[in-house]
Amino acid sequence: MNNMKFSTKITLVILGVSLISMVAISVISYKELLNLSAYSQEINIQLGFYASGSSKNALVEQAETYMSRLAVSQATDYNDVLLSLYRR
Repeated sequence: MNNMKFSTKITLVILGVSLISMVAISVISYKELLNLSAYSQEINIQLGFYASGSSKNALVEQAETYMSRLAVSQATDYNDVLLSLYRR
């Protein structure tokens, strides 16, 4: 290294520091990207469970409402039939 010009030595030092910084930033970025990906997957799973639970609850409520209306309708029909038989 004693044979090189001072400007070449400075250039090599700057390139070395830049290369080390670039590698360090790349490694940190990659690790954070993996962490973000894992977090995103976890949130998506939780959101899926929440959505399916909400859908299930809505469908159960809708089925209960329909069954209640159907029961009232059939009870009214049977009541009408029994009243008509009783009046004869």
